[in-house]
Amino acid sequence: MASRQDFDARQGQRDQEEACARTFVEQLESERGVNLALMRAEDISDLRGRWDFVFCIQPFSLNGNWSAIEIKALVNSDERKQFGSWERFIKAVEAKAVDGLTGTYSVFGFSQWNFTQEQAKQIANAFISIISTVGPSMDRGDIRDIGPELSTQFHFWPKKPADIDLETWREKGERKFIQHPQEFHVSKIANDGSKILWAYGTGAASDAVPDIQESIEKLFGSDGERGVRANIQLAEAKAKGATQTYLLLDSHIAFDPDTISHALGCLDQSQFSDIDAIYLVDIFDNRVAQVWS
Repeated sequence: MASRQDFDARQGQRDQEEACARTFVEQLESERGVNLALMRAEDISDLRGRWDFVFCIQPFSLNGNWSAIEIKALVNSDERKQFGSWERFIKAVEAKAVDGLTGTYSVFGFSQWNFTQEQAKQIANAFISIISTVGPSMDRGDIRDIGPELSTQFHFWPKKPADIDLETWREKGERKFIQHPQEFHVSKIANDGSKILWAYGTGAASDAVPDIQESIEKLFGSDGERGVRANIQLAEAKAKGATQTYLLLDSHIAFDPDTISHALGCLDQSQFSDIDAIYLVDIFDNRVAQVWS
C-alpha cells in the first residue's frame, strides 16, 4: 500500500504539472484574447492519451481544433538543485516583499529542498506575510523560528525525526514521541534597508550556477529517454486529432531562454518531429518563453 508520503509526492507532481500547464495556457489566453479550457488527457474517455493535457477554446469539445501539451521537468543535479532552489527562492521572496519590507534579514536552518514550485509560491507568500507582521517589532540581532508557523499552514512543511516528549516523560513517566517542524530561522541583522539574505548563499552561489547545457543533455541526450518519449507521446496526440502539440519545459533552473534555445538547436531535430513548439515555463514568477519551433 502506498504511504501518505508517496501519495503527497504524486499529488505534488500533478499539482506542479497543472500549474505549469495553466501558466502556459493563461499566457495564450492573454495573447490571443480567448478563453481556453484545459483538461488532463487521461480524464477524457474518448482519448485516454498518454500525454499530459488537452486544451481548446471554451466550451470544451473534441469536434473542433484542440491542442496537446506534454510537460517535462528541466532540472539540475541534486546537489546543484538544493543550492540553486533555495537561493532562487530567497531572491524571489525578496523581490516580492521589497515594497513592504522594513529592515534587513538573514534566513538559515532550513531542510532539503523537496517542494514543488506551486508549494514554494505558497510558502513564499506566507513567509512574506509573517515577516511583514513580526519584522518591525524585531530588534537587531533577534532570531525567530517561523518553521512552526509554516507547519500549521502547510501539511507538506517537513518535520524533524521523532523524539521523546520530555515534558510528558517528566510529568507522567510515559514515553511519547513527537515530531517538531523543521526550523526556518529568520535573523534581523539591520533595522534599515529592505533586504533578505541567504545565510549560505555567498559560498555556495558560484558552485550552484545551473549548467543549462547539462540539464538539456540530461533530458534530450543519448540517454535522455524522457525527452525522446515526449515526441512519441505527442505523435500519439496528433494521430488522435491534435492540431497543435506543445512541449513545456517546467523550469527548475535559471530562466535563460536564449541559452536553452541554442542548446535545443544543437540537438538531433528528429527528436522534435511531432512537436510544433517548445516553451520554457517558470511558474514561480509566471514567465513563459518560446525556445524552439
